[in-house]
Amino acid sequence: MSLRGIAQRTARELNPYQLNDFEFIKRMLSQRFNSVARETAHKFEFKNRRKQKDDSVSDYGHALRRLASQAYTSLDLTLIEALVADQFVEGIGNHDLKRYVQLLNRPKRFDQAISYSIEYEAFEGPVENIRKPQFSDEITYHTYVVDQSKENENLNLESKSKT
Repeated sequence: MSLRGIAQRTARELNPYQLNDFEFIKRMLSQRFNSVARETAHKFEFKNRRKQKDDSVSDYGHALRRLASQAYTSLDLTLIEALVADQFVEGIGNHDLKRYVQLLNRPKRFDQAISYSIEYEAFEGPVENIRKPQFSDEITYHTYVVDQSKENENLNLESKSKT
């Protein structure tokens, strides 16, 4: 048996009789690494995971899949896939992308949700590039319009005074 890191240090604490009992080692390592508290923490992290700005759609999806496998160790794989697909859509963050994936395509599997998201980004561009107009742009435009109207008034006044 080859162990590394914390598992190896934990195994060093066992006596020779315990080291010869594979089932005991398996139970001991399972209790150490898959405790109920850890599973609860992974569930919380899974439910609160959202797509970050620097995450690609596939990176975000694979992070969710990893968290789900740690959080739901006793569930069937098809049920885990459905949970991951739902959480993937919920955590996307972009309303248009979420609507495209969830309402228009209704993915039943996780890989379908990722495919639809990648397809959307291919047509619409990356979600991060969509931005709201800046306030300074609005001021500049407003100032330009006001200046234009003042110039027009001045020209009208000058033309009236000449006549």
